[in-house]
Amino acid sequence: MPESRPPYPAFLDDIDDLRLRHAKWQARTSLYRMVENPACRHAAILAHFGEALEPCRSSCDVCTGVTVESLAAAGARHDRAGRSRAPAVGRTSPGSRAQAEAEALFDRLRTLRKRLADDAGVPAYVVFNDSTLRAMAESRPASESALLALPGVGPVKLERYGAAFLAACHDR
Repeated sequence: MPESRPPYPAFLDDIDDLRLRHAKWQARTSLYRMVENPACRHAAILAHFGEALEPCRSSCDVCTGVTVESLAAAGARHDRAGRSRAPAVGRTSPGSRAQAEAEALFDRLRTLRKRLADDAGVPAYVVFNDSTLRAMAESRPASESALLALPGVGPVKLERYGAAFLAACHDR
C-alpha cells in the first residue's frame, strides 16, 4: 500500500532546516483549514491576519452560497472574447432597446467602478464584480434598500459606494 502524503508536499522537500520545514508545513496546513472552513471567507481571511470582522452575510462565496461549480458553469457560457454563448437568465432579448440601455449603463458602471478602485488602490472586483454591476444595470435601483437587495451589495459596500452607484444608475 502506498504511503499517504499530504497534498503538494514537494515544495517542502527542498527545505533542509527541519524547523523551517515544520513552520512551512504548519502555515500550509493552516491555510488549507482556512480555505476549507465553511464560515465567512472575509472573516476567516481577516482572522488569519489578526483582525476581527462579523460574517459579511452577503459578499463572499460561503455567505452567498456560490459554489465553485456554479462559477465554472457561468464561466463556461463565455468565450475568450467575453461574449455570452448562452443567454443569461433574466436578461432582455438581444437587440431590444432595454438591452441596449442596460449595456450602456453597465459600461458606465464599469467606468465608475474602475475610477473608484484606482482611487482606493484596489482591484476593480473589490468594489463590485461584473454580475453585481449587471444586476444594477438591469434593475436600476432607486434607493439604498433596493441596492442592498442586489447580490454582492452588503452594508459596507453600500456605505462606501452606494451613493455613487445610485447616482450613476439615474444619471444624477
